[in-house]
Parts: sequence; C-alpha cells; structure tokens
Amino acid sequence: MSLTLEKAINITEKIFVIASLIFFTGAFILLVINEHIGGEVYNQNESITSLLFFSIYLILFLFIIIKKDILLNIIKLLRKEIWLLLIIILMFLSIFWSIDSYEALRKVLQGTGLIIFGIYFGLRFNLKEQLDLLSIACGIILLSSIIFSLYIPELGLSSDVKGAWQGVFDQKNILGKIITLSFFVFLFNSFNNKGLIKLGLIILYLISFIIIVLSQSKTALIVFILTNISCLIYLSIKNMKKIKRKLFICLFFAIFIAIFFIFWINQDTALNILKKDNTLTGRTTIWALSFEKINEKPLLGYGYGSFWRGRENPSKEIAYELDWAPPNAHNGFIDILLDLGIVGFLLFIYGITKIGILSWNYSKKTDKRKVDWPFAFIVLIILYNLTEETLIRENSVCIFLVLFTSIVANLTKEKS
Repeated sequence: MSLTLEKAINITEKIFVIASLIFFTGAFILLVINEHIGGEVYNQNESITSLLFFSIYLILFLFIIIKKDILLNIIKLLRKEIWLLLIIILMFLSIFWSIDSYEALRKVLQGTGLIIFGIYFGLRFNLKEQLDLLSIACGIILLSSIIFSLYIPELGLSSDVKGAWQGVFDQKNILGKIITLSFFVFLFNSFNNKGLIKLGLIILYLISFIIIVLSQSKTALIVFILTNISCLIYLSIKNMKKIKRKLFICLFFAIFIAIFFIFWINQDTALNILKKDNTLTGRTTIWALSFEKINEKPLLGYGYGSFWRGRENPSKEIAYELDWAPPNAHNGFIDILLDLGIVGFLLFIYGITKIGILSWNYSKKTDKRKVDWPFAFIVLIILYNLTEETLIRENSVCIFLVLFTSIVANLTKEKS
C-alpha cells in the first residue's frame, strides 16, 4: 500500500470516527426521529435509525478488514476480558426469552455493534488520539448547539421549560448530559496540548459549563459538580503517601456520611432548592414498580432492550399505574437488571470495578493528567446511571456504552 493511499485511508478513518461519535450522542438525529406527545417519546423513524447504525457497522467492518491486526486484537481482548464476552453472549441468548424475538435481535445486533466499535476505538487509537477525536466531535456539537439555541430557537430551545437550551437535541437533559461529558473531554485533552490548541480547549470547557447552566438540567449540574469534586479528591489521594492516603479516605467517608445524614434530615429543604419533589420527579415510583417486575424474572431478566415497550407487555402494568409510558427506568443499573437480570448486573459491576482499579493503577505510572480521563469517565457514568440510563442502551444516545468499552480496550492494551 502506497504512503499516499495509506494517509488518505487514515484521514478518511478519522472523519468516519468523528461522524460516528457525533451520531452516537444523538445530536441532530433525535430532532428528526423523536416526537413528544403528552410527556411520552415516540420514535417515528426507527427504520432510519437502524439503517444508519448498520451503515456505520458496515464501514467499521471494512476498516477492521483493512487494518489486519485490529481483528486479531479484538479477539484477543475478548479472550482476556471474558466478562465482556459473557455479556455479549448473554445478550444474544436473551433473544430466546424476549417477548419479541425479531425486535430483540435487532437491538442485540445494534448493541453488539456499539461494543465492537468501542473496542475498535480503544485499540486503534491511543488515549491522546481518542481525546483529540472526541474533542473535535464534542466541539462540533457544542458550537452547533449554540447556533441552534440562538438562531433557530424553534429547534434549539425547549418547548417544555421556558428559555432552557436543548441545542441539537430533542431534550434539555440530553444536551446537559452530552455537554457535561464534553467538559471533561476538553479539560483532560487540554493537559495534552500547548499554545493556541490548549487555549482553545480551555475556552471550550468554560463555554461548556455555561451551556450546562443554560440547559437548566439540574441532573447535569449535580453530576458536573460531583464529578469535579471526585476528580479533585482522586488527584489528592493519588499524590499522597500510603498512610496519609488511608487517613484521608477515612476522613472523606466520615464527611460523606455526615453530609448524607444532614441531607436526609433536611431532605424537604434540599429538594425544594433543587425544585424536586421527594419522588425525584417520579423516579422513585418508577424504581419501585420496576423492582416488582425484576422480582418476577430476577435471574436473566426480560431480554436485552425488551422490557420497555410502552403500553404493551412487559412494561404495560407500569405504564397504566403511572398513566404514562416511561422509555426506561431512569436508572441504568435497574435497566440492566430488567434486561439481563442479576447475571448481567453482576457482570457489569465486575467490569466497572475492574476498570476502576485498572484506571487507578494506570494513572499512578505517570504524572500526565490525560491518564486520569478513564477515572473521570467511570465516575461520570456511575453518577449518571443513578438517575438516568446511559450504560447499556443501544438507542440513539449510546456514546457512553461506546466510550466505556473503548476505555476497557485501552486500559487492557496498556496493561499488556
């Protein structure tokens, strides 16, 4: 292969990856495919969404074939990270007990494609290259959201909350979620660069904070604050000696428990400040009803992506109890239990724990701040999955699943 042809392929590959990452956030496409009626979200063009997903997977397959060593490395990684392979196997097996086998197959193929894309992204590019590509994708989303919100308000502003920005998404909370992710991408990538690029990234992460506020997404703001605090604590502990580290951890947990009890005693006041009721805008009711359904099929769940079917079984009872059809449990861990049962849940918990330990060990090898990105991302997905589902979805906002598996691939590669 000539150098010119190889260079052209590499440039095309990076453009493809950037475009795919933007698509996986749900930017632009959600404005086209989703319709909001009476608080419920309807996908009006699911066939278009699936076509776009599988088009991406076809192009991905071609790049994997061109880069001959990537396919072998993907197989090697799945053999090393057996928990991830078991999750994929469980997803396929769950088709057999799903209520709609055809729909389940489509979602499983879509979800598996996302996992493979994430592994490819983590193996094909090093951490700096990943952050560079993510920064371009997030930068395009951020700047486009500003243009939409300021100049196309009928699309860029929320129709539910006056003045709230939603940018190139169909909900303000999704804008808040993706821009929170973007803030940390810009922040950690700024540690890799110097001069004008570093200045540009600093400006972008400052603008990101402003957009989080303008989205009026309280979940995004809380996750943003808690992730920043967690990163500061993490960096402080990382640079301490062993004895001081243990004392600091004990002190931190003592303060955390004290704050928790203060919040619990004064929960009405705290929730009033956040403009939330004691059901967290109905979330706790959904959780309680979801656990009732989990108890019916605790071990293996209802099948990957097969539980939430609006006013049809198996989510019909929840929809009628609430008088609306939630699209998910508003908690990623509960959704894993519904989809793949206790078996799938334990596999994911094992994976998150292992990657958290790997990210800690990896970051101790160097003082470069870019290596702390995996830890920040793990904190981000854990916090977001407490009140929203972001971890295993195969739907239009699936960037978190892609990045999670890319970090698995990257850290496993670095370890070996």
